[in-house]
Amino acid sequence: MKLPTSSAPYTLTITRLFLFVAAMVLLSYAKAQAQAQKITIDTALGEKLEDSFIDTLKAGDVVAAKAIIPAYLAVHEAAVTRKDSMLWRRAITQVADKFRRAGYYTDAQYYYQQGLVLVELVYGRMDYQAGKIYYNLGVCSAIKNAHSDAIEYFELARVIFEAEYKEDHHFVGAIYNALGNIYSDALQYQKALTYYQKALVIYKNIGSERRIGLVLDNIGVVYKDMKKYDEAILFYDEAISMLRQRDDDESELLMMSAYFNKAGIYYELEDIPNTKKYLYQLKSYHENNPGHPIALGDTYRSYAELLLFTNQLDSAEYYGRAALDLYAQELPSKHPHFANTYIVIGDIFEQNGNLDSALIYYQKAIISSSITFNEASTDANPLPRDEIGSKTLLKSLIYKTNIYQKKYQANPAPDQIHWLKKALRLCLLMDQFVQQMRRTLPYADQIDMINEFNVVFNIGVDVSCQLLELTQDESYKKHTYYFSERKKASALSNIMNSVSAKKVSGIPDHLLKEERRLAIEINYYNTEIQLFKQDNGNTYTKQLGAFYDSLFVHSSNYDALLEDFKENYPRYFQLKHNNTVITPDSLSSMIDEDEVILSYSLDSHQIIISVVGSDGYRIVKKAITKDMPNLEKLVYRFYKTLQMNNLSQYTYRDKYIELSYLLYQYLIEPARPLLQNAQKITIIPEGILYYLPFEALLSSDQEVDFRKMPYLLRDFEITYHYSMSIMAETKNNQSNKYASSNPPRLGKMSFLGIAPVFDRDTLTPSIPSRVFGTLLRSLQEVTTINKYYQQLSLPTSLLVRGSALESSFKRIAQENQIDVIHLSSHSAANSFSPNLSWIAFFNEPDSNTIDDGFLYAGEIYNLALQTDLLVLSSCESGLGQLANGEGMISMNRGFLYAGVSNIMYSVWKVSDRYTSELMISFYKYLLADYPNQISYAQALRLAKLDLINKGRFASLPVNWAGFMILSD
Repeated sequence: MKLPTSSAPYTLTITRLFLFVAAMVLLSYAKAQAQAQKITIDTALGEKLEDSFIDTLKAGDVVAAKAIIPAYLAVHEAAVTRKDSMLWRRAITQVADKFRRAGYYTDAQYYYQQGLVLVELVYGRMDYQAGKIYYNLGVCSAIKNAHSDAIEYFELARVIFEAEYKEDHHFVGAIYNALGNIYSDALQYQKALTYYQKALVIYKNIGSERRIGLVLDNIGVVYKDMKKYDEAILFYDEAISMLRQRDDDESELLMMSAYFNKAGIYYELEDIPNTKKYLYQLKSYHENNPGHPIALGDTYRSYAELLLFTNQLDSAEYYGRAALDLYAQELPSKHPHFANTYIVIGDIFEQNGNLDSALIYYQKAIISSSITFNEASTDANPLPRDEIGSKTLLKSLIYKTNIYQKKYQANPAPDQIHWLKKALRLCLLMDQFVQQMRRTLPYADQIDMINEFNVVFNIGVDVSCQLLELTQDESYKKHTYYFSERKKASALSNIMNSVSAKKVSGIPDHLLKEERRLAIEINYYNTEIQLFKQDNGNTYTKQLGAFYDSLFVHSSNYDALLEDFKENYPRYFQLKHNNTVITPDSLSSMIDEDEVILSYSLDSHQIIISVVGSDGYRIVKKAITKDMPNLEKLVYRFYKTLQMNNLSQYTYRDKYIELSYLLYQYLIEPARPLLQNAQKITIIPEGILYYLPFEALLSSDQEVDFRKMPYLLRDFEITYHYSMSIMAETKNNQSNKYASSNPPRLGKMSFLGIAPVFDRDTLTPSIPSRVFGTLLRSLQEVTTINKYYQQLSLPTSLLVRGSALESSFKRIAQENQIDVIHLSSHSAANSFSPNLSWIAFFNEPDSNTIDDGFLYAGEIYNLALQTDLLVLSSCESGLGQLANGEGMISMNRGFLYAGVSNIMYSVWKVSDRYTSELMISFYKYLLADYPNQISYAQALRLAKLDLINKGRFASLPVNWAGFMILSD
C-alpha cells in the first residue's frame, strides 16, 4: 500500500502546507545566515536553553516557556548540512515532546508538524522518523478526543512502519495497540479487540513479554467495559503472568495496571475484600515508588470510591482531592481522570446531603469531559452541536440529573417543579448525545452502549410521568411514551433502518453484494474465534492468529466499503441513522379497533404501561412499594415454575396460582379497564418480562383445575414485539428488505418444512461432546402440515433427514419467496455469546465449510429472506442474552432483520410430543377457511386451548405456554 497523498483531512492538509512553506522560508534564511557568518551549532547553549524551557514549563508558566523557544531553535537554525538539519528537527520535536508530556497538546502538534516537514524534506515521506512523528500526532489527537484525526495519523504511521520493518516489529505492534485504544475509547469494542489481537500476534511472534502483557491488559479493559467480567479477569491474570517473566521497573508498573483493573472489577461486583486487597497493594507500591503521579492518582481515586462505598466520607474526600493534586502535575484540566474524580467528590457531598456542592462538582466533571464547554453555572449544559459525546460526559450529566430529581424530592412543593423540568431537559439533551455516539458504532457495540446508558431513558420515563401527574400537561404524556419507546431495541431498529436505506439510496448491486459477502466472511471468522475460545480458552495458537488476521483483513475492507457508501451515497447514511420514534397517534391510526398495544417500562419503584389503541393512547402505572415482592424475582420464579412437569402436584400448583395471579395484578390489572373492547393484545416487554408468556397469567386465584383456569389466553389473542417503531415498520413494509441485493427468485412457495430428524445419534463436528436425540415426531409434524398445504394445491417443499442440510435451507429459502417456513429441529441458546446460539441441521458432507450443520444466530443476519411466517419448532429458540435496553438478543432478531415478518419461537425446552400436537393444530386452524385465513395469533390461541382442553397433563402450562409469537 502506498502512502496516500491526500488521506489526511482537508484542514490537516492546509495546515501542513502552511507549515511547510513557513519552515522552508525559515530554513533558507538560517542557511543563508550561516553561510554568511560561518556559524556552527552551539550544542552547549542549546542544552542550557532546553533545560530552562523545561523548568519554566514545569512551573506552569507557558507564556514564559514559549518565549524561550525562538532562542533555543535559533541555535539549530544555522544548519547547513544534512546532519545539522536533523539536529534542528530533533530540537523542534523535543519541544513538541515537552509540550505533549506537560499536557499542552495543541502546542505539541504545532511543533511536531514543523519537525515532520523537515523529516520529509531531508529523508522523504516514508522514513521511519516521519512515522514516529505521525504516531505522536496521533497520541495528541487521541488525548484531545479528536478520534478521526488520531486514526488518520496512526494509519499513516502504520503504513510507514510496515513498509520499513514489515509486520513483525514492535513499532507496528504499537500502532495496532494505539488504534485499539482509540476504538476502545470510542466504544467500538469489537473493532478495538480486532486491533489489539493484531498487536498481540505481532508481539508474540517477536517474543516481547512486556508488550504482550500491555496488550492483554488492554483487552481485559475492553471486556470489563462490556461487563464481561469473568473474561476480563482471565486476560488480566494472563497479563500478570506474562509480566512476571520480566524483572524490570516498566514491567512491574504494567503489572500494577492489571492489578488496578482487577480491583475495579471486584468493586463493580461489590466484592469489597478483594477490592481492598488489590488497592492496598497498589497504594503501597506507588507511594514507595514515586514518579508515576497519574497511576498514584488513579489508585487514590479508586480508594476514595471504596471509602465512599463503605461510608467513610471524610477519608474518601481526602483521597479524592489528593488524586486531583496528582493529576494536576501531569494532565490538562480537560481530561476524563479529572472528570471521574469530580464525580466521586460530588457523590461524597451528595451522600452527606449537600446537594448544592454536589451539583457544583458534577458541573466541574461536565466541563472536564467536554471539549469546548467551560460554563461553571450549574444551569448551563454543553450542546451536541459543539461537543462530541463520550462515556464520561454522559456519566457526568446523569449524576447532575439525579441531583435535580433529589432537589425536588427534598421539597416536593408546587414551586419546586422546575427541578423536574430541568431534569427532563437534561434527559432530552443526553438522548441527543446517545444518538450522536451511536451513529459511529457497529451493531454489537451499540448494544453494549445502550446497555450501559439505558439509565438515561429510565430517568426520562420517570421524570416525564411525574410531571404528567403533577401538571396534567399532555406534552409530558408524549415524553413518557417517547422515552419508554427509546428503551426498546434501538440498536435493532438502527440496523433495520440500514437495510431499508440501502434499498432506496441508489447503491449499485455489485457493491451491495460485496458488502454482504464481507459481512458473511466477518461473521464466519468471528464465530470460529468464539468457538475456538470456547474450547481452548484464550490460549494463543497459530490457528487463532490466522483467524484474527483474516478477520482483520475482511473488517478493514468492510469499513472501507462503508466509508465509500457514506461519501458517495449520502442518502444512505442519512436514512440509516434516522432514529425517529413513531408517534402514538400515528401508531393508533395503523391498528385495528379490537387491538391494544401494551408497552412496559420498568424501574425499581414502579411499572409504567403505555397503552395504545385505535382511539388514542394513555399512560397507566403500578407503584411498587418496599413491602411488595420484587418483580424481577417474581418473574424468574414464575418462569421456572411454568416449566415443571410435576406442576399438577398441590404444592407446585398452588405456587403457580399464587405467582400467576400476583403478576397479573402487577402487569395487566392496571390497564384492564382500557382493554374492554380488545380482542388482541400486543406486548412490548422490557427486561425480565421477555421470559414471561403473558397468556399463562391468571385473572383469578380461585380455580385449581388447569383445564378451567382463567388464563389471559382465554380472553385475548396475544403477540409480542421488540418496539412499537419496529412493529410499525413491519406493518408498513411486508416486502423483502434485501430486495435490491437478493439473488434472483425462482418462484413463490407457500410452505417449506425442515426436519433433520436425526434418526441415528449424530456427533456434531463443532461440539464433539454433544449427541443429538432422535426427533421422530418432527417428521410426522412437517409431513402432516405439508399435506394440509398440498390439499389446498399450494406449492410446498420438504427437507427431511439427510436432505435437511444447512446449505440447502439457505439456498431454497433465499431463492424463493416463501409464505411459511417451518423448522423442526434441535436448538440451543447461548446467553454469554448470543451469536453462538444455534439451530441444528443434518450434518453437512463437508463440515469444514461455513455451512457446518449449525445455523448460528450470527449467520442469520446475512440471510436474505422473503417470508411472512417462520415457525421455530425447537427448544429455547427465543432465548439468548438479555441486554438492558435492547431486550432478548436471540435468533428472532436475526430473522426479523433478514426479512421475516412474523416469528413463532419457544422460551424453554419443549416436549417433542406436545410441540408436535400444538403445531399440527396450529396449521389446521390457520388453513381451515383458506384463503380467508385467521391471524397467526388466533390460530396459535386456538391450538393452545385445544391442548388445555385435551387432558389433565396436556393442560399444564409447560406443554403449551412456552411458544410465543412475534407478530405485527
